[in-house]
Amino acid sequence: MMSNIKKNTELGLDENLKPLKTAEAIITQQTFFEANFTPPFPAIDNTFKANRFTYASLTSDSASIIGRFVHPETMTQIAIIIPRELENGEHPIKNSSSDDIYCSIAVSGVLYESESGTLTITRDKNNQSVTAEFNFTFTYTGDIYTASGKLFLLATGPL
Repeated sequence: MMSNIKKNTELGLDENLKPLKTAEAIITQQTFFEANFTPPFPAIDNTFKANRFTYASLTSDSASIIGRFVHPETMTQIAIIIPRELENGEHPIKNSSSDDIYCSIAVSGVLYESESGTLTITRDKNNQSVTAEFNFTFTYTGDIYTASGKLFLLATGPL
């Protein structure tokens, strides 16, 4: 099982759930990271559109795909953690207690972790980019929510 510090590092968060100082890029018209929620997720106003992102290997065995909406007073984040050598295709999303793919949402310092879902991913090693569609379930105040989204990111650090 992974230590809490390792999980935080993979998510781009420190031990206080604050963003790590990592290579991060402001979103451009070419890059995007978006998600919607079913039912509407009150903590995010139902639609998530990142204005910052990270696509890099923050540990030796994983790659992090992170979208953040950064506002002067808040930071909301969706993170997808994948094995570093993940092949292109459709893969199951699990929870963070596995060494497989998992996702999380950080809102107001609270972390909501994936329970199940799917990730369809294409990683282009030549262009150092990732394209993906995802959907995963998580629990908020006892209710199950689904986050569904898509992204296209360029690498912000070593892969």
